[in-house]
Amino acid sequence: MLQYHQMRKFLSIIISAALITLFCCSLAAAYMASVKTEGTKLYLTPEIDEMAEIFDFPANYPLKVIETRGEWSRVADYLKLKGWVQTSALSSERMLIVTRAKVMLRAGPGTGNAIVTKLYQGQILKYVGCRKSWYKVKVVDPPDGGDGWVKRTLVWG
Repeated sequence: MLQYHQMRKFLSIIISAALITLFCCSLAAAYMASVKTEGTKLYLTPEIDEMAEIFDFPANYPLKVIETRGEWSRVADYLKLKGWVQTSALSSERMLIVTRAKVMLRAGPGTGNAIVTKLYQGQILKYVGCRKSWYKVKVVDPPDGGDGWVKRTLVWG
C-alpha cells in the first residue's frame, strides 16, 4: 500500500512539473509581427516617455515579439535592436526584410531563373509563400516594386 501512495505522489510531481514547463514555454514563445503604421515608436521601457524613445519604425517593418505585458510588446529587429512598442501598433501580416547588401529577386525559385530586379539591405518584402529554401515575395518598399522569389537565407522575418 505504501508503494502505491509513493508512486501516485511521484506521478503527481512529474505531471505538475510538465504542466508548469508547458505553461512557461508558451508564455516565452516568440512570434513574428510587423509594424502597422509609419513612425511607430520603439521605447526603452513599456511606457510612453519622450526621453525613452529609441527609434521610429517604417510601416510594414518586421519585428520579433519576445514578450507581451498588457498593452506593450517587447520586440527585436533583424539587427538585434530591442525595446518596447504598443501592441496595437503591430500586425500579424508576415513581412520580411533584406539582410544583405545586394540580393537578386528572381522570376522563379532557383539561381537558374531570370533576375527580376536587385534588392538592397533594409528593403521590406511581403511574404507570399515558399518552395523549399526560397520565398515568394512582393516588394512593398518601394511600392509596386514587383514580385518574385528570394533565397530564404538572404532575408529575415
